[in-house]
Amino acid sequence: MGSEDRDHGAYVQKVRESTRQYIQELLDENTRLRRLTASQESGNQRLQDESASQQERIERLRTELAHFKTNQAQLQEQMAEIEAANQRYSTQYLEVEQRNNDLANLYVASYRLHGTLDREQILTAIQEIVINLIGSEEFGIYEVDQHETLSLISSFGLDKEAFRSISIGEGLIGGSAQSGKLYVANGKSPTEALPSEGHVTACIPLKLDHQVIGLIVVFRLLSQKGGRLESLDRELFDLLATQAATALYCLNLDAQLKQRTETNA
Repeated sequence: MGSEDRDHGAYVQKVRESTRQYIQELLDENTRLRRLTASQESGNQRLQDESASQQERIERLRTELAHFKTNQAQLQEQMAEIEAANQRYSTQYLEVEQRNNDLANLYVASYRLHGTLDREQILTAIQEIVINLIGSEEFGIYEVDQHETLSLISSFGLDKEAFRSISIGEGLIGGSAQSGKLYVANGKSPTEALPSEGHVTACIPLKLDHQVIGLIVVFRLLSQKGGRLESLDRELFDLLATQAATALYCLNLDAQLKQRTETNA
């Protein structure tokens, strides 16, 4: 074999080795890339799993937050109901307490009317009921005299001369005495009212066995009353209509008995 053939064979051999080496390197690189790809896919899968897990946690948290908000709304509603109930109970308690106080005042007023036969004390008791319980410092107390006329026997804050005597059936006051019906102002001045009766708040006939023996006329109310009558006021009107009438009747009867005793003596 000549020198040229040997050189050619060596070159071919070298090319084959280079090619084999290159192929091996490609195979190695391919293996490395496959491993890297597998690792990347594994990492992606892990990230996807973690993302799914995080999403589940987020959904759970959203659900828990929704439940929390619902529970919070229910608690707030319950608190509002409890607060409203407490307010109602507090109001009811105050109403009961006020009612007990009103009943006590009515009892004291009734006791004072029947606790004496002294004329001045009875009239003073009626005055205190009107001033302290009804709330007026402008009123008059009348008796039906022997001439069937309303005669002023006690007053507070009134012009006695202007209201000393009123004919039964005359004006608003006389009309209440004639009918025996309670009059309570409703903000409108009745057509039968006289000019002097423009500020009359109530006319309370004092009746005994359906017979009017007197009348209490209440004019202006105290400022703290706000110009309004309350349920207790009407109960006081009923009390005065009967109890004050009975007290005055007993008072007059006692005076008549004493007069007869003195006459017979």
